[in-house]
Amino acid sequence: SQGIDRSTKTVEAIAGRVGEVERTISDAQSRIESGAVQLGENQQRIAAGQRILQEIRQRDQREDKKP
Repeated sequence: SQGIDRSTKTVEAIAGRVGEVERTISDAQSRIESGAVQLGENQQRIAAGQRILQEIRQRDQREDKKP
C-alpha cells in the first residue's frame, strides 16, 4: 500500500514536470515563430533600404556626368 502511494506520488510529480516542460517548449516555439515573422519583416525593410540607396547612387552618378 505504501509502495503504491509512493509510486502514485512519483508519477504525479513526473506528470507535473512533463507539463512544465511542454509549456516551456510551447513558449519557445511561440517565440521562434514570432522571431521568424520579425526576421521576414526586417529582411523586407533591408531590401527596400538597399533599393533606395541604389537609386540614390544611380541618380548621383547621372548628375555627376551632366556638364
